[in-house]
Amino acid sequence: MKHLKRFPLAAVIITIMLILEWTDTSAEHFTAIVSSPEQEAEYVCDLIQNYEYFRVRGYGLDLPAHPVVDELLEKEQAGTLQASDCAALHQAFEEDIYDERDYRRAYRKVKRSLQDVDQVYPVFQEYNELWRFTLHDTYEVRLTLYGPGGMFDSESGTIWLMITDADSFKMHDDPKYVIIHEATHIGLDKPIVARYGLAQPALERLVDQFIVHHFSEILPEYPMQELGDRSIDPYLADRYSWILLPKHIKAYMADE
Repeated sequence: MKHLKRFPLAAVIITIMLILEWTDTSAEHFTAIVSSPEQEAEYVCDLIQNYEYFRVRGYGLDLPAHPVVDELLEKEQAGTLQASDCAALHQAFEEDIYDERDYRRAYRKVKRSLQDVDQVYPVFQEYNELWRFTLHDTYEVRLTLYGPGGMFDSESGTIWLMITDADSFKMHDDPKYVIIHEATHIGLDKPIVARYGLAQPALERLVDQFIVHHFSEILPEYPMQELGDRSIDPYLADRYSWILLPKHIKAYMADE
C-alpha cells in the first residue's frame, strides 16, 4: 500500500486560509471577485473604446501606464481603433501589467462590507414589485484597478469597483458606498432612465436621493454629488414619490 506524504499542520492551515481568501465570497445577494488578467484587459479595452463618452461627461479614467495603452488611445482619438487591436493589450496584462498582490488588501475590505450591502435587497425587491426596479438574484462586485471609480452592467448585475494598489478605493474609503450607488443605478436604468430619457445630472441626483431616503442607516455619511441636477428634487418630495416614481419622473420630464 502506498503511503501518503505527510505535510506539516501549519502548512496545511496556511494553504486552506489562502484558498478561502481568494474563493468567491458572498453575502446572500452580493459576491466579490478579483478581476483576472483577461477580465482587466477586456474592461480596459472597453474603457478606451468609450473614452470620448467619459471625457465629454467629465469622468476621469484611470488606465494602466503602458505603451500599448498609449497606442490604443491614439488610435481611438484618430478614429482608427479596431477590436482586434486589443489583442496586444491582453498580452501586456498577462506579461507586464497584472499583479494579483495589488488586489489583496482591498479584497478583504470588500468581503467585510458585503453583509451590510445585502441589507438593501428587500428595498430593491419592493420596488421591483411596484414598478419593475431591475433586480438580480446575485450582483457580482468585480475589483479593478482601472476606470472612473464605479461602473455597472444592468443586464448582468456586474459592478466594477475601482481600487488602488494601496488597498483604498477611488470614490470612497468605505466600499459599500460605491457598491450600493452602482446597484441603485442598475435598478433604475431600464424602468426609469431608458424609459424617460433622463439626462445624466438628473439621474445622478435621483440615485443620490434614493440612497439618502432609503439607506441612511447603512450609509450615514453618503455624499450628495455636486454634478446632480437639483431641479428634480421637488418631484421626489411627496410621500408617494418613490411608490409612484414613474409617474413623478414623467411629470418632471413634461415640465422640463
